[in-house]
Amino acid sequence: KFSDYGFNVLAAEDIDTGEVKAIHFLPDIIVLNLFLPKIDGITLCRKFRNKLRTSKIPILMYGFMDFDGLGMDFVANDYLTVPFDLDELIRRIKIL
Repeated sequence: KFSDYGFNVLAAEDIDTGEVKAIHFLPDIIVLNLFLPKIDGITLCRKFRNKLRTSKIPILMYGFMDFDGLGMDFVANDYLTVPFDLDELIRRIKIL
């Protein structure tokens, strides 16, 4: 759990709730799955980038696809390929 590492976590149970929470609470970082039920993570990431309130929030995205295989302009600040080491995830969050 992220809270075990001293992070305050604001989780969202679905995309709509996550988008509303990000806009309202302005988290220090967004950790976002590439593969989401309604829309893909890249589309949601672009939505965050296009909103004034969330445009500067660092986004760390993760997924099973290698970044090089995405073949599109990438809007997240960092990307981790699953599976990843928890210590690596924490390290990258702290950097962002």
